[in-house]
Amino acid sequence: MIYLTAAKEACQAALEEPALKGVTDQLAGSTIDAVAELLKVTIQPESSRHIGTLAASLGLEPQTLARWLLIRTALKAMPEISSWKVSEPVKRFWAEDVAFYANPTGDLSIFSPSHVRFQEMARIVTLRRYPAGQFHWEISAFPRSYAVRTPISLWPKLFSTVCLKLHGFGPVAEIHVNDRRRNRLTLTESEGCLSYYRMAKSLELRPEIKGMFTCSWLYCASTAQVTPRLAWLRELFSKNGAFIGSIGPAPPDSGFLTGSKERRELYEAGQYHPLMTYVLWPRQAILGWALQSPEWSAGA
Repeated sequence: MIYLTAAKEACQAALEEPALKGVTDQLAGSTIDAVAELLKVTIQPESSRHIGTLAASLGLEPQTLARWLLIRTALKAMPEISSWKVSEPVKRFWAEDVAFYANPTGDLSIFSPSHVRFQEMARIVTLRRYPAGQFHWEISAFPRSYAVRTPISLWPKLFSTVCLKLHGFGPVAEIHVNDRRRNRLTLTESEGCLSYYRMAKSLELRPEIKGMFTCSWLYCASTAQVTPRLAWLRELFSKNGAFIGSIGPAPPDSGFLTGSKERRELYEAGQYHPLMTYVLWPRQAILGWALQSPEWSAGA
C-alpha cells in the first residue's frame, strides 16, 4: 500500500518538528497513552475536554498536543489497516487524512481539542469513523426515541422496516457529511454515490451491520423544493428501498440558514420550515443498489 507508506513517512517526519518533538521529549517515560486518550473522544462535545486539561497541566499548547496525539495514534493504527474490514478506497482516504494531520494546511484551529473537526479526527485515527469521500460513517444504532417522535401514520411502515428488513435497531452505519470534502460549497450526486458505493462494498465485509442511517434537514421534502440541486439526496433513498421519516422542525442553527440566501429569505417569510428528516436504508436494499450501479465501481 503505497499510500500507507507515504502517510507513515509523513507522520514520522512530522514528529521531528521542533514543537512535536518537544512533546515527545516531555512525555518520555510518562504513562500517557495517546490511543487511550483519543478513545475517550466521542460525538459528545465535552468528551475531548480532558485533552485541553492535560495540555494545561503539562504547560503545552493544546493544538500541539492534540496533533501529536493524532499522529502517534495513527502510527499505532497503521499495522491494522491492511486487514481493516472496509473497501480499499476507505483505506486510501484514511491514509490521506492521516497525511493531512502530519502536514496540515488552512485553518489550524481544527486541531483545538474542543473543535468538532478534531473530535472527528480522533475517531478516524482510532478506526471508529470511516472516511469515504463526500460522506463518512460511524457505527451506531437507530435511536428508539426517533421511532416515538415519528408521525403515527408512518409507524406501520417504520416498524416493518425495523423488524422485517433491518431485524433490529443496530448496528447501522450512520452517515455524516465530510466537512473537509473537496467541494465544500455543495453536495454533489456523483460524489455522494461514490461514497455510498464505498460504504456498500464495506458492508459486504461486515455482515453484522444491518443498514445505514442518517438524519438532517437535507433530506426534507421542502428542502428539495426550495433547493433543487439537493433534491437528489432524498430521491436516491426514496427510489432505492429506504424508509424516510421525520422527528420535528429543524432548529435554526442546524445549518439550513447557511449557504443559501433563498432558504433564509423563505424561512424569515414563514414559507420554509424544514423538518429533521431521517433515512433508514436496509442492508439488502443498499447492496441491491450497489449491484445495479456498476458505473460507480471505477471511481470507487
